[in-house]
Amino acid sequence: MQLCCENIVQPKAGLMSRCCGKLSYDATKDMCCKHKVHLRNGTLPQCCGSEGYDAAYAMCCKNVIRPKVGQLPHCCGKAAIDRADELCCKGVPQKKVGKLSRCCGNQTYDATSQLCCQNSLQGRLDPHVKCCGNASFYPSKELCCKGQVFKKKGSKPMCCKDKPYDAVKQICCNGVLDTRIDWDTKCCGNKSYIQCKFMCCKGVISKKTGLLPKCCGHESYDAVTSLCCKGKLFKRKGAKPKCCNNTMIDVSKTLCCKGRSLKMLGTNSKCCGSNRYDSVKQLCCNGTMHNKKGENPKCCGKKMYDATEQVCCGGKLSKLYGAKPTCCGKDSYDKAFQLCCDGKVRNMKGAVSKCCGKEAYDMAHFQCCGGTIQKREGAKAKCCGRYAYDEANFMCCGDKLKSVTNILVPCCCDSVLIDATESLCCENITLARRGNSSACCGAEQYDMITEICCEGVISKQVGSRPMCCGTKSYDAASEICCLENVQPRKGKQPECCGTVSYDAVASMCCNGVVQKRFGLEPKCCGFQSYDAVTDSCCVDTVVPKEGHTNPNCCRKKIYDELTSICCKGSLYQRDGLDTKCCADKAYDMGTQICCAGYRHNRTGKNPACCDGEAYDKTSQICCNGNIRVSFGTNNTKCCGSHPYRMDKQLCCDGKVQSLVGTNTACCGCTSYDADKFLCCSGVVKKMVGELPRCCSTKAYDAKKFECCKGILKPRP
Repeated sequence: MQLCCENIVQPKAGLMSRCCGKLSYDATKDMCCKHKVHLRNGTLPQCCGSEGYDAAYAMCCKNVIRPKVGQLPHCCGKAAIDRADELCCKGVPQKKVGKLSRCCGNQTYDATSQLCCQNSLQGRLDPHVKCCGNASFYPSKELCCKGQVFKKKGSKPMCCKDKPYDAVKQICCNGVLDTRIDWDTKCCGNKSYIQCKFMCCKGVISKKTGLLPKCCGHESYDAVTSLCCKGKLFKRKGAKPKCCNNTMIDVSKTLCCKGRSLKMLGTNSKCCGSNRYDSVKQLCCNGTMHNKKGENPKCCGKKMYDATEQVCCGGKLSKLYGAKPTCCGKDSYDKAFQLCCDGKVRNMKGAVSKCCGKEAYDMAHFQCCGGTIQKREGAKAKCCGRYAYDEANFMCCGDKLKSVTNILVPCCCDSVLIDATESLCCENITLARRGNSSACCGAEQYDMITEICCEGVISKQVGSRPMCCGTKSYDAASEICCLENVQPRKGKQPECCGTVSYDAVASMCCNGVVQKRFGLEPKCCGFQSYDAVTDSCCVDTVVPKEGHTNPNCCRKKIYDELTSICCKGSLYQRDGLDTKCCADKAYDMGTQICCAGYRHNRTGKNPACCDGEAYDKTSQICCNGNIRVSFGTNNTKCCGSHPYRMDKQLCCDGKVQSLVGTNTACCGCTSYDADKFLCCSGVVKKMVGELPRCCSTKAYDAKKFECCKGILKPRP
């Protein structure tokens, strides 16, 4: 019995012979560490570089074997430390100091009395003090802007790069401060603008125009009446205006084929690359056009084939065969008796066959482990790396098999097998349980009865309802957590307003500022509170309702809807109930009409809009945005952009055609008498025989001939 180890024949060393470089070894007695064979010694034999060691009593610290020390043995660079007494600060072992020991650079400090700011220690006089660069500051009173500390000023203090400002009065646009008119003020580059009347187009402020204002490059336009095609503006025309590259087309008449505008030759016209084709008679295969042939013509790359006779696999044509023909890479196979394994066709093996890499196997007797076929082991067969094992007797920890004999609750901690009744696994570190109430807090253990874990920091439980507020513990019975800041509970209904607590019965939170609650219907208006029964909130300003029967807001002004009307922020006197808005202007519906945001005087008996223009429906008709003379209200229809008489004409594929009989129909863009002629694939043909039918573009008598794939054959 032999093995091949790196092209050298070696004798098998035992029951579980394996290769270690060029040598063979018995895996039940030995282990391989970087091409070196070592005896399996100890309780938990493992490798440390090219050396072997017992993981129960030692550790591997950057390929150096160190004996385990203390209650919480851990590695710090190449040294071994006890995490119960020491910390690893940037690879340097340091003794723990104080109640809450932490690292600041390569030294330790007590986080309850000090603060680490950019590896510089600061005195912590208050638990709420935070870092600002290498200095400390009070977030409740001060502001940190790009490493500089400033005193808070105004109702809503914020930073504009390295400058402090009040966000109620100013706005920061790309580091430049500007005056805030109201909460409708927005930024456009480093300038501010009022969003209600203006818009930002690629860093340029433009006035809003029309009903649907949009940007086209640096200027604004009305999307109801115009179309923007790659920065060029066009007035909307046609039934379905769309962009084709940098030009406008009517897609009901024109095709856009890879940026080229081509006129449609019929309703079946489609794009094939940058060219057009007839989808009824032709097929487009990856930009190449073919005349349709066969019962079921399909594409295979740029080629056309008949799907009733062939199959396309990865751009290669193969003949159909088998009960369930399908593709495996570039080859076809019969799915009823074969498998496709990683692009290779394999015959089925056994009743239940599956793929393992490029090979097929019988699931009843084998299993696939890491791309290799292994014999099934036990009733609960599973994989551990490339090996099969019985789950009843073994456990897989880090792709290594461990025996679960005599272990009450087996559990993996990284690659180590532990008993969960005796040990804890904290961030892949094995720790001996101190008691039944022990649990993990990061890489340390704590007592769930007397201690609490807050974001990886262990603290003593406080009060009757201990809870976490960020990394701090607090008593929820007497305190409340507001954005990681512990605050005393206030009143009957304590709630948070930013980092401050307040009583929601007597006060209210308005945009992060606590305000007094008053009136019958208390509400917020920006940063202040008001009574909605007596006042209105117009943008961010409180305005009294007195003197107004039906009050409403027009930006910052209050007005009476019975006497005035607000059109996009501008106030107008109402002349009656017929006064309405046309974009940002007011108009009288009795004398005027609004078309796409523009006012026109009413003309005729039945005025209406046609692509932004006014017209009279009694004498005119709107065809694709063009005003034309009507032949009568009930006798005129549109054919594209042209009107036609329904009693004398017909619309065929966008062209006006004359009626040629009592049963006039359309064949493409021409009209024909359907009692005497046939429409055969877009071509008008005279009826022939007793049972006239079409065969492609030819007319024939179905009693005498039959049509097979576009070819006429005499009936037998």
